[in-house]
Amino acid sequence: MLKTIDLAIGYQKKTLLRDLSLELKKGEIIAVIGPNGCGKSTLLKTISGLIDPLQGSVYLEGNNMRQLARKELARTMSVMMTERKPMGYTTCYDIVSIGRFPYTNRMGTLSEDDHTIIRKAMETTGSTGLKDHPFHQISDGQKQRVLLARALVQNPKIMILDEPTSYLDIGYKIELLHILRSLAREKDITILLSMHELELVRNIADKVICLPSDGTKVVVGTVDQVLTEQYIEELFHIPKGQFREIYQWKQNL
Repeated sequence: MLKTIDLAIGYQKKTLLRDLSLELKKGEIIAVIGPNGCGKSTLLKTISGLIDPLQGSVYLEGNNMRQLARKELARTMSVMMTERKPMGYTTCYDIVSIGRFPYTNRMGTLSEDDHTIIRKAMETTGSTGLKDHPFHQISDGQKQRVLLARALVQNPKIMILDEPTSYLDIGYKIELLHILRSLAREKDITILLSMHELELVRNIADKVICLPSDGTKVVVGTVDQVLTEQYIEELFHIPKGQFREIYQWKQNL
């Protein structure tokens, strides 16, 4: 589905990671973890084409992403980042409808089928009641629901989500991850997302990409392979024994 070859990421003259070769398969959920500042958001932006790689290439279904038209890319990949541009008085329904524009005519006219898809996505994400609200007036957690609906209406084959569980209470975190798992299992959508909550990563991810803060070796593996006490303490620079103490407390809640 998606592959990177010898990828180097960063900004201007600062390289965060280099020589990164990954392969993401259909229907997989892949979590990106690592300390703050390690390059999680930069990796997702590079893979999604929002910023250029410093080196290497990203391939989507065998095609170099640099050679894909924006409209073609938008029909295959949807992106949900934590950074948000001001939306003025745009309603939540209009925000979600933006995701259908890759399928509209030159005038950007939405068909009745488009409206049906939009309503279904808002129902799936629990945002139907927000459709007439100005986007800038709703809570951060509600914005996450609306933006996920916008990503869904693109009918993507791959979804890239930067910290989608941020700002959410535990109930909606679980609901959102249930939605994502259903999309992966039932629709074969590949989902790449960054997360901080290791207990949720353990229960949702098929594969984990671990980014170190010093840009050295990136570790990729299954949950059982990488979410070990020893490696997590090393990755996040946690004093020996503290991870087990706090994590076991969380597990016993």
